[in-house]
Amino acid sequence: MRKISISITNMCFNFNRVRSYLYLFANVLFVCYSLTFAWNPKYIDHITTILFVIWIITGDYEQKIKKIFHSKIVLSFLLLLFVFMLGLLWTENLDDGYTFFRQRPLLLFIAPLMISMYQKRFIKYYLYGILASYIITAMIIFLSSQGFLNIRLTADEMPFINRNYLGTMFVFIFGILVYLFKFKNALKINNIFLFISIILISYVIIYMENRSTYMIIPVVLLILFIDKFKLNLKLLGIFSIFFMVFIYGLYSYNSNFKNRINSIGTQLSHFDMQKQIHEHDTSIRDSATCRLEFWYYAFKLGNNNPILGVGTGDTILELERMIGKKETDKLFATCLGNGSGQFNPHNLFLFFYMSFGIVGLVLLLWSIVVQFIYSIKSKYTPLIILVIVNFLFMFFNSGLFISVYYTPFYVFTFMTLYLMVEEKEYLVYNDKFKNKTG
Repeated sequence: MRKISISITNMCFNFNRVRSYLYLFANVLFVCYSLTFAWNPKYIDHITTILFVIWIITGDYEQKIKKIFHSKIVLSFLLLLFVFMLGLLWTENLDDGYTFFRQRPLLLFIAPLMISMYQKRFIKYYLYGILASYIITAMIIFLSSQGFLNIRLTADEMPFINRNYLGTMFVFIFGILVYLFKFKNALKINNIFLFISIILISYVIIYMENRSTYMIIPVVLLILFIDKFKLNLKLLGIFSIFFMVFIYGLYSYNSNFKNRINSIGTQLSHFDMQKQIHEHDTSIRDSATCRLEFWYYAFKLGNNNPILGVGTGDTILELERMIGKKETDKLFATCLGNGSGQFNPHNLFLFFYMSFGIVGLVLLLWSIVVQFIYSIKSKYTPLIILVIVNFLFMFFNSGLFISVYYTPFYVFTFMTLYLMVEEKEYLVYNDKFKNKTG
């Protein structure tokens, strides 16, 4: 009997030892995960699968589930995952619905995986991995644009990622690098590296010429001004003048920016929705007028199914029923609105209203409010920047659920900053955190 007791004790000890190694391996994978955002979504899928297997093998489910349900932040991501899952119940085209669900929204599951298995000593390395990933990508874009690397930079694609998503990610990276830069110690090696990285990221953002990015940058700069200089009315006036001079300079000296603004103005001044719907030609149109048409259709589809929407996989099918297959094909040919097998209205709120009705829209708004309130209460500037950048991006794109790059980027980055706040593992470049971290 005693031998049996000893053997059971040894088995438990060995299992706990194995579990500790598995948790260590999981945290190394989280660091690897942070390095993949700017490269290849296949790596993200593979790493997520391995992490899920580790989550199953290590057991201790009661404790893990308590951690998940204890955090409103994790629930805000998990609830949206279940919205997509439940949307399959009223989806007619199950093949498209399941494919879309498996490839994209499933990445929301990284939030409960992180809260269940993270280790405090690794949290900062998650963020370092994110920063390294985009600084390296920015360097590749810079070298390619200068002819040092033979990598093609097309109108829509930068290396590896669509510029709409990459531009938004770069805005956040720019914001956090400026936040970390300490003016008083500008000549220290780490600050010199940060300064060079800020210049590099700034160059890439300007080079990419993405309008939604240009709209978000002033808000990020305003947040940084408030954080760095305790912004008052006088500084706000200076910032406003600086912003107007920046826009005027961009319009005066950047021919592409000027042409796009003039083109938008011309198209909007002659814009007629019904005429646009029935008479557009087969040439690629400006994205501003295309977005108006996308929003119009998405809103109509939502109104046709106001309670639960059209489901996870039926957006294109229902659009074809509403305007006809010929008009749908023409719309996608001229506006490039067929995003990842779904009708992408380039507005996340309308995407949720169209796909999941009022119920889904309310749950999305609840998720955003929970994340926004937490970020404000945390008083942690990187987290505030991330949430506001994501919120503004939602008005121009459905990237949080359409892009296999942007979904893991936002969820993982938010969870990293959230864990930093919860564990008081701030990147301390701000005196107001001394008491919390000391």
